[in-house]
Amino acid sequence: MSGKPVTSKPVYGYVMDEDENFIIDEEAAPVVQQIYQLCLAGNGPTKIARMLTEQQIPTPGTLEYQRTGSTRRYHPGYECKWATNTVVHILENREYTGCLVNFKTEKPSYKVKHSVENPIEKQAIFENHHEPLIDMETWERVQELRKQRKRPNRYDEVGLFSGILFCADCGHVLYQQRYQNKDRKQDCYICGSYKKRTRDCTAHFIRTDLLTAGVLANLRQVTEYAAKHESRFVKLLVQQNEIGGKRKTAAATKQLEQAQERIAEVSRIIKRLYEDNVNGKISDERFMELSADYEAEQAELKKRAAALQAELDKSQAATVNAEKFMGIVRKHLAFEELTPTLLREMVEKIVVHECSYDENGTRRQDIEIYYSFVGKIDLPE
Repeated sequence: MSGKPVTSKPVYGYVMDEDENFIIDEEAAPVVQQIYQLCLAGNGPTKIARMLTEQQIPTPGTLEYQRTGSTRRYHPGYECKWATNTVVHILENREYTGCLVNFKTEKPSYKVKHSVENPIEKQAIFENHHEPLIDMETWERVQELRKQRKRPNRYDEVGLFSGILFCADCGHVLYQQRYQNKDRKQDCYICGSYKKRTRDCTAHFIRTDLLTAGVLANLRQVTEYAAKHESRFVKLLVQQNEIGGKRKTAAATKQLEQAQERIAEVSRIIKRLYEDNVNGKISDERFMELSADYEAEQAELKKRAAALQAELDKSQAATVNAEKFMGIVRKHLAFEELTPTLLREMVEKIVVHECSYDENGTRRQDIEIYYSFVGKIDLPE
């Protein structure tokens, strides 16, 4: 709990000096950063492990054996054979953001040989303990991507939009499809519920080239506006995600303070009523009647205070999230094409609506883009 590491072996990517400081391992650190970039590009742990194996990069166990002679995680003959679990552990390790995490595991009983992972509330986390290999925005985005299942298609590829496209009507993820005959070749996405017939939904068919063009245009519009009007853009993001501006925030703060003062006052009143009842100044019946009224008022006030606090927390988070998104935007102010890394860093999800036709038979289809940390962005005309 003093902020000193409880282990003598830091995570892969760091080494420890004589003073128990974590120092970046110049040989292993680029591999960790490569793993995170491959994940942002849409690759799953199994594919990343295969790519590292193909590059003949020594595994963490092999590197440890080469340096110390320890055979704890060394497998002769498989010096560069990366396992999926190793990649998963690296992708989920919070210590790459520069914080120290103690008590990650525990033994439930002395009779049990194996340790179990502790929930995060039982862990001791110390921020800014060492130099980070991965910035917090990248780490958080990777954790979001890890929640989305992305499997390679029959062509052993992960589609550009796989895992982030969702049906507007049933909420199911959209699946990539390819159609090819002697006349034409077409790549598209359709609703998973429609494809599997698990729900009564329509196809929500959308061509990949049209989707790519639409998303790319929106991304350019957002980044160009942010580049020209950065302060105005940040203010816009905050306003669209908080409870409604500074006036409403100030009003909510004042209401919360009033509610908290009244809660404390009611507690004092109930205490005095109890003392008066004990001293015989008021009857038991009168005490029960009055205390029930005050307790009901106090319960309602606590409920109201909790709701106000939640609103204020949302406002505070809106400012933090706006800055996080701006950090991503600054990295991609000038881009030419829609790459998997760019898409997954900037976009949380895309919601696809069913197409419709106007009086002239022109096809129209709406998509909604939810950006990382900030959701939908409505730019001024």
